[in-house]
Amino acid sequence: MPYEALETTKWSMCSDPRDRVFTILSLLYPSLSKGFALNYMLKPEEVYMNFTLHIMQETWQLDILRLCRTRSPSLLSWVPELSNPSRTNLLFYSDAAVASKFKGRDSSAKKNP
Repeated sequence: MPYEALETTKWSMCSDPRDRVFTILSLLYPSLSKGFALNYMLKPEEVYMNFTLHIMQETWQLDILRLCRTRSPSLLSWVPELSNPSRTNLLFYSDAAVASKFKGRDSSAKKNP
Protein backbone atom coordinates (compact mmCIF):
# COMPACT_ATOMS: atom_id res chain seq x y z
CA MET A 1 0.00 0.00 0.00
CA PRO A 2 1.09 3.63 -0.21
CA TYR A 3 2.54 3.52 3.32
CA GLU A 4 5.24 1.09 2.20
CA ALA A 5 6.03 3.13 -0.91
CA LEU A 6 6.30 6.31 1.14
CA GLU A 7 8.52 4.59 3.69
CA THR A 8 10.74 3.16 0.95
CA THR A 9 11.11 6.50 -0.83
CA LYS A 10 11.58 8.68 2.26
CA TRP A 11 15.17 9.51 1.25
CA SER A 12 14.27 10.30 -2.36
CA MET A 13 14.87 13.89 -3.31
CA CYS A 14 12.07 15.72 -5.11
CA SER A 15 12.33 19.22 -6.54
CA ASP A 16 8.73 19.88 -5.53
CA PRO A 17 7.60 18.49 -2.16
CA ARG A 18 4.24 17.42 -3.65
CA ASP A 19 5.87 15.27 -6.35
CA ARG A 20 6.48 12.27 -4.10
CA VAL A 21 2.77 11.97 -3.25
CA PHE A 22 1.59 12.56 -6.81
CA THR A 23 4.13 10.16 -8.31
CA ILE A 24 3.45 7.32 -5.89
CA LEU A 25 -0.27 7.60 -6.45
CA SER A 26 -0.22 7.93 -10.22
CA LEU A 27 2.53 5.41 -11.02
CA LEU A 28 2.26 2.77 -8.32
CA TYR A 29 -1.40 2.97 -7.30
CA PRO A 30 -3.41 4.24 -10.27
CA SER A 31 -6.63 2.77 -8.89
CA LEU A 32 -6.17 4.82 -5.69
CA SER A 33 -5.46 7.98 -7.66
CA LYS A 34 -9.05 8.08 -8.92
CA GLY A 35 -10.83 10.81 -7.03
CA PHE A 36 -7.60 12.44 -5.88
CA ALA A 37 -6.79 15.74 -7.59
CA LEU A 38 -3.17 16.23 -8.62
CA ASN A 39 -3.30 19.95 -7.95
CA TYR A 40 -0.08 21.95 -7.85
CA MET A 41 -2.04 25.04 -6.81
CA LEU A 42 -2.43 23.56 -3.32
CA LYS A 43 0.20 24.09 -0.65
CA PRO A 44 2.23 20.96 0.19
CA GLU A 45 0.54 20.81 3.61
CA GLU A 46 -2.87 20.73 1.93
CA VAL A 47 -1.73 17.97 -0.44
CA TYR A 48 -0.43 15.90 2.50
CA MET A 49 -3.69 16.34 4.41
CA ASN A 50 -5.86 15.48 1.37
CA PHE A 51 -3.62 12.52 0.55
CA THR A 52 -3.80 11.17 4.11
CA LEU A 53 -7.58 11.46 4.21
CA HIS A 54 -7.91 9.93 0.75
CA ILE A 55 -5.72 6.93 1.58
CA MET A 56 -7.54 6.24 4.85
CA GLN A 57 -10.95 6.52 3.19
CA GLU A 58 -10.06 4.40 0.15
CA THR A 59 -8.08 1.64 1.86
CA TRP A 60 -9.79 1.59 5.27
CA GLN A 61 -6.30 1.34 6.76
CA LEU A 62 -4.49 3.65 9.16
CA ASP A 63 -0.93 2.57 8.29
CA ILE A 64 -0.14 5.97 6.85
CA LEU A 65 -0.39 7.43 10.34
CA ARG A 66 2.85 5.61 11.20
CA LEU A 67 4.59 8.29 9.16
CA CYS A 68 3.56 10.98 11.67
CA ARG A 69 6.97 10.87 13.38
CA THR A 70 8.21 14.38 12.79
CA ARG A 71 6.15 17.40 13.55
CA SER A 72 5.80 20.48 11.47
CA PRO A 73 4.00 23.49 12.96
CA SER A 74 2.09 23.90 9.70
CA LEU A 75 0.59 20.38 9.81
CA LEU A 76 -2.16 18.85 11.89
CA SER A 77 -0.97 16.14 14.28
CA TRP A 78 -2.44 13.33 12.14
CA VAL A 79 -0.89 14.51 8.87
CA PRO A 80 2.57 13.07 8.09
CA GLU A 81 5.41 15.30 6.93
CA LEU A 82 6.09 13.93 3.45
CA SER A 83 8.58 16.46 2.11
CA ASN A 84 12.27 15.78 1.57
CA PRO A 85 14.20 14.76 4.68
CA SER A 86 16.36 17.34 6.36
CA ARG A 87 20.04 17.56 5.46
CA THR A 88 20.88 16.41 8.99
CA ASN A 89 18.89 13.21 8.49
CA LEU A 90 20.49 12.66 5.09
CA LEU A 91 23.97 13.03 6.54
CA PHE A 92 23.16 10.63 9.37
CA TYR A 93 21.65 8.15 6.92
CA SER A 94 24.56 8.32 4.50
CA ASP A 95 27.14 8.00 7.31
CA ALA A 96 25.31 4.96 8.67
CA ALA A 97 25.09 3.40 5.20
CA VAL A 98 28.81 3.92 4.57
CA ALA A 99 29.72 2.61 8.01
CA SER A 100 27.65 -0.55 7.56
CA LYS A 101 29.18 -1.12 4.13
CA PHE A 102 32.70 -1.11 5.51
CA LYS A 103 31.95 -2.79 8.83
CA GLY A 104 34.24 -5.73 9.42
CA ARG A 105 36.85 -4.81 6.82
CA ASP A 106 39.45 -4.04 9.50
CA SER A 107 39.25 -7.54 10.96
CA SER A 108 39.64 -9.19 7.55
CA ALA A 109 42.65 -6.99 6.75
CA LYS A 110 44.44 -8.19 9.93
CA LYS A 111 43.90 -11.85 9.02
CA ASN A 112 45.47 -11.44 5.57
CA PRO A 113 48.69 -9.39 5.96
